[in-house]
Amino acid sequence: MPSKPASIPTLDFILDIQNPRFLTNQPKQEDVIRYLLKYSHVTELAKSISEYGSLYPGERIVTYKNAKGKYVVLEGNRRVCACQLFLKPDWIPVEYRSTFSTATPVLKKSIKSIDADVLKNRVDAESFLTSRHIA
Repeated sequence: MPSKPASIPTLDFILDIQNPRFLTNQPKQEDVIRYLLKYSHVTELAKSISEYGSLYPGERIVTYKNAKGKYVVLEGNRRVCACQLFLKPDWIPVEYRSTFSTATPVLKKSIKSIDADVLKNRVDAESFLTSRHIA
């Protein structure tokens, strides 16, 4: 189950709607964004990313490409969410717009693509994550 490192356009990622934290039936991307903003401190993470001027180096997103050609994020949903909201501020729910950091052109350029470990499918990606977290 080797991963393939790749640089993926940020807006080609979709947040993982099968994540067990999202307790709604058939959540949409908007629901996942709202959940992450409300419960997972994405606004604070976005502020940190903005202050640093980029994502911190080191940990890549873990993803697989689904049948629709989108990269499903299995690890890194918060980081991807923050970066997507920087690139598409109209995706920020109204109640969070006043507290969400604004991205400079330099930041937008640095997060236009995100480094990721790409696995063949969800099963391989979950196995990869399990081995990474217990090793």
